[in-house]
Amino acid sequence: MVALGARSEPADVVADPLPPDLLVAGAAAPDLIRVLQRRRAAGRETVVWGGTLSAPRVTALRSAGASAYLSALCRPGELVATVRRVRGGHSTPEAPHVAGTRLTAREHEVVRAYLVTGADRTRREVAADLGISERTLKAHIANVREWVATADAGTREGLRHALRAHGLLP
Repeated sequence: MVALGARSEPADVVADPLPPDLLVAGAAAPDLIRVLQRRRAAGRETVVWGGTLSAPRVTALRSAGASAYLSALCRPGELVATVRRVRGGHSTPEAPHVAGTRLTAREHEVVRAYLVTGADRTRREVAADLGISERTLKAHIANVREWVATADAGTREGLRHALRAHGLLP
């Protein structure tokens, strides 16, 4: 399996029993539509993963030749298993880290304060409201971002969107 990332760096090749010509392309890969069209014309399978894309964007990728789209809600290490599962006919991949590991009560409280009730406030102000240091707030948010394991979670809006996809935020 070959994974094509968002930058114009060499692709990572993963030794795995999946078909050797299967391309797993990052949703932000350069010229992705053109890559999908060329691979479809050559009869080669491409799975797109990454981010939480809008329905029209997913439709455009599928129309261009993507055989499947996976959000980045799985950890990169779980990607091979997730691709195998989708190729086996399961339309909704499981997210093992969601089923097996939940956010702690404190992480959930911090995330709600940071993303919902204090969404218009600075980190320092949110931390003060919670009675914790800004550094502690940053540590909790970093843990949640790692748990979500999506590149889009680097911003407040991206993290909010990813946690909504998990059903953890309104």
